[in-house]
Amino acid sequence: MNVSGRQMRMNLGRPQTRHRGGAGVPPMTAMLLLVMMLAAWGCRRSTYVVPWITNLGYRPAEIHAITTGVYAMPNVPVTINGRRLQLVLDTGNLSGLTLTPDWLHRLDLPVVDEVATYDSIGTETGRVPVHRAAEVAAFGRRWTDVQVLQRDTGVIDGLIGPAFLLDRRFTLDYRNRLMGISTTPLPNEAAHSHGGELVSHPGLPGLILMRGTVNGQAVLIGVDTGKSRTCIDERLVNQLDLPRTPDGCQVESVTVGPFSFDVPSAKVLSFAGLSRELPEPVLLAVGSDIMLQVILSVDYPRGRYMLTRITRR
Repeated sequence: MNVSGRQMRMNLGRPQTRHRGGAGVPPMTAMLLLVMMLAAWGCRRSTYVVPWITNLGYRPAEIHAITTGVYAMPNVPVTINGRRLQLVLDTGNLSGLTLTPDWLHRLDLPVVDEVATYDSIGTETGRVPVHRAAEVAAFGRRWTDVQVLQRDTGVIDGLIGPAFLLDRRFTLDYRNRLMGISTTPLPNEAAHSHGGELVSHPGLPGLILMRGTVNGQAVLIGVDTGKSRTCIDERLVNQLDLPRTPDGCQVESVTVGPFSFDVPSAKVLSFAGLSRELPEPVLLAVGSDIMLQVILSVDYPRGRYMLTRITRR
């Protein structure tokens, strides 16, 4: 997704803690109930198991159900001024919370400001109004006085970005439609997993960047859950002389640690705007096509990531 209002300091208001029920349920009983529930889901929806819940140190209360909507992108429940919506969790949406004009009208959110929008090249594409929501609830938390940007009308009602997760670590499992969120550190090691340090972007907190290779060449790779498929910078396409497809180009291998993926058709664009404040350019961003094949964990406070293999029964 495009970066909107990236020079604006986002106002997420004050987070409000919410009391969670079930405090008197013994941990073993709670875990057993969770396993039984996940098993029931698995019988209907998937042939995959979810060992990462225990391997990555999540408690039952830290596991949330998500959906995979249009283009297989992850949707999470978000309540705005008492109205519940399903919004795309978009790690490329660095402006916080965005909604279509239709939803902004339905919710009757007042306009409080205006900001510029930019494309991936860094070119200003226009200006959009900034609205204010009295209360936003998501990820088991609540915020007051939250800014909401307008986005183009389309098949997606809105986006919620990593600004709401910067003090947490999370795990995304597209296959089982589950998300773990915790304040505890991501383990240094876990079964069937590879971890490493995130590359920090000085101007875009929350942007997920990791080092890897494309067809054997070392590159900086972004993870954008708001993209339906992997995108590659036109400079890298020319450097590697990649074969063209009707709607992009073919990539033989995208590798991070021991994980390797092929991309039959990557979309070609420019990441020049994202790369301006970095010592090396971002040349590829993975989307839903690769995210469906792996489990992603990101620990924002500690600047680490982990990829976990999907294991079958």
